[in-house]
Amino acid sequence: MQTTRSFIGIDLGPAASAAVARLLQKLRGQTSAVRWVEEQQLHLTIKFLGELDNVLLPGVCANLRAVCQHCEPFRLSLGELGTFPRGKPPRVVWVGIDDPESRLQALYERLDEAFVEYGLPRESRGFSPHLTLGRVKSQADTLDLQTKFDQLPGLTATEFEVEEIHLLASVKQGRTTQYEPIDTVELAGVM
Repeated sequence: MQTTRSFIGIDLGPAASAAVARLLQKLRGQTSAVRWVEEQQLHLTIKFLGELDNVLLPGVCANLRAVCQHCEPFRLSLGELGTFPRGKPPRVVWVGIDDPESRLQALYERLDEAFVEYGLPRESRGFSPHLTLGRVKSQADTLDLQTKFDQLPGLTATEFEVEEIHLLASVKQGRTTQYEPIDTVELAGVM
């Protein structure tokens, strides 16, 4: 059985990507304790699907299209900088996504329900939309990470339009991971 590690995601668009790239440049100078994401790898994951049997991929694509056919394009904006887990030593550095009309939340809920038939359980943690900017590789230098972040200019009000949703494959290439499109669905309907 051949499998593909896959997820459903959104691209940021040029303006938001450029804003996050500028922030990443500043963050790289703040600490060496974090392995920062490469700018071309930035994306917003809506739903992680995991290792899927390749035989299922055509059905997954059809299912994604069925869910998205009633969705119209919507706007999101970049939010605050933070870390996961909250209240514990950080493992992930992220920038939040503001969803003022809850359109992304509604899409997530529909997708979460739609993929149960593929053996994917509903997410129990809830949906916390964010862009992963980096993963902590050394806890020694992270005690004042949030303090450093608070001194950086924010990304609020940097908006982007979501006009399409992607089914992406996560492909290991040596020590890096590349994201390759499997399918792209344009949002043109009414949610």
